[in-house]
Amino acid sequence: MNVCIVGCGSLARRAYGPVLRALADRRGDLRLGGCCDMQHDRTQVFCTEFGFGTAYSSLDRMLERELPDAVLVVVQPAQTAEVAGQVLRRGTPTFLEKPPGTSSAELLDLVAASAEGRTWGFVAFNRRYMPVVALAVEVLRSAETGPVSLVRYDFHRHGRTEPRFFLDTGIHALDAAAHISGGTLARASISYEADAVLVRARTAEGATLSIDLVPRSGANLERALVVAGERVLTLELPVWLSLDAPGRLVHLKGDRRESVGSGLDSQADEDTPWMTNGFFHEVSAFLDAVERREVPESRLEAALAVMSLAEAILRGDEAWAWPRPGSSRGSDVV
Repeated sequence: MNVCIVGCGSLARRAYGPVLRALADRRGDLRLGGCCDMQHDRTQVFCTEFGFGTAYSSLDRMLERELPDAVLVVVQPAQTAEVAGQVLRRGTPTFLEKPPGTSSAELLDLVAASAEGRTWGFVAFNRRYMPVVALAVEVLRSAETGPVSLVRYDFHRHGRTEPRFFLDTGIHALDAAAHISGGTLARASISYEADAVLVRARTAEGATLSIDLVPRSGANLERALVVAGERVLTLELPVWLSLDAPGRLVHLKGDRRESVGSGLDSQADEDTPWMTNGFFHEVSAFLDAVERREVPESRLEAALAVMSLAEAILRGDEAWAWPRPGSSRGSDVV
């Protein structure tokens, strides 16, 4: 399998380069064909550091020469729709760093591009693939656990003032809470405080999601509390090497602790942020789907509702529903 990457900036060097190099070492079928970035000096460094075959400054040239089986797109949100759309229309399965575009309209363009190319896109909501979250989901989906009735998700950042924070970054919390619940976002009320946005959402399956987004807090942390029948789960999610790294899940039943864990396979992984933060497992899931010719759970269409809710927050709306009145679930342009 020939894999290429577009975008060789800080996130690619911090996460995706190391992950792809590790996967190439572990999987005998994986070839790191080409990496591409408009800053060619940066691309050359990335190519050498992570073992890619060729450094490119032209996306067209890379796609024509490499004929990749899969492409990772790790560029700024403003460039995602154009770059990923070009790859999708060629019929190549595409991994997109979040958010998948700057708007629901761009996301729908990407869905159309994937249909045109008869392929699919994979949205990189990495919380889904954090080992501690995967462990929690495994507990929640077990036969002994009742349906999830409540997810409380606290999302704190320090000193974040960018105007698109709630879409470009806060979207992680919206997706993670819905994913942990096992449900589909249906409606939400939104309130705006001086230093926070408070989202109270309901899923189509009846769970309540209580999500607090705090961009200018005293810490970078994400924590969740989940109620499912007589069980309560508390999660401390790692945010790179923050206070809660490498992650911790406490599973309670009847006010007694059932288990504590991180979901990691080995203690050696605790100091590897691209492992604890889910990057390794999400890229692995993407490549497994390519190899098996399967459409993944994290496909473009599955991001439409969470993208629409994030846009509603960015606009300052106080209420949101999915699908919006007068639209259909697959064609909701906000």
